[in-house]
Amino acid sequence: MKVFLDTNILIDFLSDRCLFSKLAKEVLMVLEKNENLYFYSSTHSYATTLLVLKKVTPELALREKLLKLSDLVTVLV
Repeated sequence: MKVFLDTNILIDFLSDRCLFSKLAKEVLMVLEKNENLYFYSSTHSYATTLLVLKKVTPELALREKLLKLSDLVTVLV
């Protein structure tokens, strides 16, 4: 099954936005355990996530997290 991760899921996963962060982490944990799931996101979602979160997170650390996430998520151009 193919699943698209939008900007909100990326932001929730990479930040601690109350209850939403926990749910986003659970979604991505399913990816690691299930080989029949394929996760996708867009370059626009990545760019917007970087723009929003760099206000509260050091940019270098944020870029490293997004790069690491790219190992699990196919980024669509």
